[in-house]
Amino acid sequence: MSGTNARNKVAGWLMRKNLLVQQEEQIGIFIWCWPDGPSNIQTQFEQLEK
Repeated sequence: MSGTNARNKVAGWLMRKNLLVQQEEQIGIFIWCWPDGPSNIQTQFEQLEK
């Protein structure tokens, strides 16, 4: 089903003016993109962990 992945789900929630607490708690940390970040995924994980 198109449009049901996690990114689309969270993006839809973030577009709302009022977010339910249950939805907010499910987001945690959401990195949409990291344009100036490291290209290596392992380095990205290590930096995010810090």
